[in-house]
Amino acid sequence: MNFAFTSIIIFIILAPGYIYIVAYRTSKLCIRKPASDFIKEISIAIIPAFLAHVLGIFLIEWSSGYRVDFRLLGTLLLGAGQQKGGASESFDLLYAYKYLIGAYIVLLSFGCYGLGHLTRFIVRRLRLDLNYRIFRFSNKWHYIFSGECLGFPDVPDQYNEISFVSIDVLCNVGGHQYIYIGRLLDYHIGLDGELTAVHLKYPKRRKLVDDAVEPLHTFEGNSKYYRIPSRFIIPMGNIINLNINYIGLIEETSSNEDLTDAIEMI
Repeated sequence: MNFAFTSIIIFIILAPGYIYIVAYRTSKLCIRKPASDFIKEISIAIIPAFLAHVLGIFLIEWSSGYRVDFRLLGTLLLGAGQQKGGASESFDLLYAYKYLIGAYIVLLSFGCYGLGHLTRFIVRRLRLDLNYRIFRFSNKWHYIFSGECLGFPDVPDQYNEISFVSIDVLCNVGGHQYIYIGRLLDYHIGLDGELTAVHLKYPKRRKLVDDAVEPLHTFEGNSKYYRIPSRFIIPMGNIINLNINYIGLIEETSSNEDLTDAIEMI
């Protein structure tokens, strides 16, 4: 039996499981490295592919009464063995049922694709990725910038509802060090999973040498900060350090002035 043909058969069998893994990891929560992740995903796909085929074959036999002959599948995978004409019989049956087999693989793959997204939704909904490391997704920056890392069991802090995130970025620009302050709008991740840039909204900046005695966020009467009238992207190559502020706003009539000050701070 041709090794290439056997490899194709194995890949087709594993395809639903692979599609499930890809669908589960298709979001900003995951960082996929195309070259290395393909081999890893194919290996992981064995278990979901097996479960998908068990369910698919059960539904076929339950709904149609047809019984799957695994001996013929084994002949296709391992060769004809010592039975003369075994491979030929398997190919004849494969050709005769090619449309049904193709429809089975396609429908099973679509089902696994939807199930992959559903599984990710359930994991997020039940916060399994926050409470159990085994369910945690590969994009660590999502947990850091969203504040969800505060909900990890090994983090001595409390995770409450966060309205927005403000970051202070210490940068090296033209040989001078500047502090940029703004509301985090977006961030960019490289193929290696590391941060490549941050995108700020309502940015302000000042030189580090102008560091004042008062707290960093005391803007009233402080002319050392000036606004940048645009969105601002800072590449990681210029960033020396990041300070992240998780801000939750509570709407109260008696604290409208404080709320206005908090918003103006950003």
